[in-house]
Amino acid sequence: MLELILFLVGLLVTVLLTLLFLYLSPGWEPFKERVEVLVSKLRGRSKRPPVKVGPMVLTGVRQARLMPMTVGAMTLPLRRLVGGDGRTEYRPPYGIAATWNAGKLTLPADVLDIYARVVEKRRSDAAKRGAVFENRDHVRLDDYSFGLTGMHDTPWPLKLSVSVTDYYTIQATNYGIDEILAGGKTMREKYAEDPGDLRNSVLGNPIATNMSVVTADKTVYVAVRGAKTATTPSGFAPAVSGTGNPHLDCDEKGQYDPFLTAQRETAEEITGNPPALEEIRFFGLGRTLRYQLPFLFGEVRLANVTAKQLESSMPRDSWEAEKIVALALEPDAVVRFVREVYKETDENNIVNSATYAALFALLQSLLYEYPDEWASVVQQLSSLEKK
Repeated sequence: MLELILFLVGLLVTVLLTLLFLYLSPGWEPFKERVEVLVSKLRGRSKRPPVKVGPMVLTGVRQARLMPMTVGAMTLPLRRLVGGDGRTEYRPPYGIAATWNAGKLTLPADVLDIYARVVEKRRSDAAKRGAVFENRDHVRLDDYSFGLTGMHDTPWPLKLSVSVTDYYTIQATNYGIDEILAGGKTMREKYAEDPGDLRNSVLGNPIATNMSVVTADKTVYVAVRGAKTATTPSGFAPAVSGTGNPHLDCDEKGQYDPFLTAQRETAEEITGNPPALEEIRFFGLGRTLRYQLPFLFGEVRLANVTAKQLESSMPRDSWEAEKIVALALEPDAVVRFVREVYKETDENNIVNSATYAALFALLQSLLYEYPDEWASVVQQLSSLEKK
């Protein structure tokens, strides 16, 4: 009997010492998470039910925190953070001000543990399609704020806090958001449940500019993405869509300027020559829900270029934008196109974030061009049957 008691005491001491050493080691957090997951299963508690946003299914999130964009019967898997109301505009030089952060993103230990594996997985997927996969610097959106202007408290100017991130970090975090960490939770569950929280985000979060292009004779464009792009190949995309470059898109004081990103990307993808800065206006700031990619959205309004002139030359970066699609900037034409593309993606469960960003860009151009007719547009999109 004494031997049994001594054995049990020894076993208990061993377990306690093991737990103590584990508690003092980097493996404590993953161990604790595994225990929590196991206890939850033993108690019969299931994870949060999946949330469907259009054809997209997100797991490990609370629906109330997503706040997707809805227009009639359509649900777009993205979230407006500020602006996009048909009135708010941000024009150069004072509409948007960006300030560099001295600090840089520090990834949690369990994210670093899977970093190399996820990057290699993404590289392999790109190689199968012959797509470009190169590590370059990007501008990261760390946070945003805004002032309040005018009688209606317009959120202006928009203030961005930015730093430098890189392509591999974006691939390992934003595009690896549903990868499982050591503790059994996904990155989305543990670190990115709320798409509205940029300040506490551990993702790469490259700031993009997603723009419609409108010609002098009121033709609006969207792009068809090339098959060689490393992310969201094929499908539709905003006519201008690209991330900020910390080496090319800074003003004379060295501050990041998203208007310069829009100007450069427009020249590279659509026009061949940079538009004038006064032809660029942003409507607001948003974030996609699948990969939580932040983006400024707006419009490039070409004052002296007609549709015929624009279409006479293909985009210079033809690998990135395979072709451009022209629509008359008027409600019936845009609504018809948006309804058909959305219905096709929904019926075929096509999960392509860039396509929804393209539809959103078109609808934003329509809203800002015809604010008094927006209620009619919403009514037309209340039914997704083709008309």
